[in-house]
Parts: sequence; C-alpha cells; structure tokens
Amino acid sequence: MCAGVVTVFPLLLFNGATTRLPLAVTGLLQYITPTIMFFVGVLINHEEMTPGRLFGFSFIWIALIFLGADLVRSNRAELRDF
Repeated sequence: MCAGVVTVFPLLLFNGATTRLPLAVTGLLQYITPTIMFFVGVLINHEEMTPGRLFGFSFIWIALIFLGADLVRSNRAELRDF
C-alpha cells in the first residue's frame, strides 16, 4: 500500500529532470541501472558470463560510446557557432 506513495517522489524528480535535460542525455542515463545490475550479477553473485552475453553487453556500450561522442561533438559545434 505504501509502495505507491514512496515511488511518487522519485518519479516526480525524474519527470522534472527529463524536461530539463536533452533527450540524448536522458537516453544515456537509462543505461545506468542495467549496467549496475550487470556488474552486481557478475562480480557479487558470480553469474556465468557467456560469450553471447559479453558480446551483447560490449556491443551496446560501444554504440553508447559513439552516441556520447557524437553528443559531445555536436554540443561543442553549437557552442562555437553561438
């Protein structure tokens, strides 16, 4: 019963933050929780790390690195033009 009340405050903060942040930054932040869960599973719970899982995790983070680099590059270009 109290879970709904407890969840409202973080959701309101998240909603306020997403209206102020660029969409690309919000998208990158969505990968923090799954990454933390991945590391907890592998390092603390000693989950099996199959080559398929490692490939998928690496592929996603390589794509995110490219996305983040493009975001930084475009922001620098905007600042120069301003």
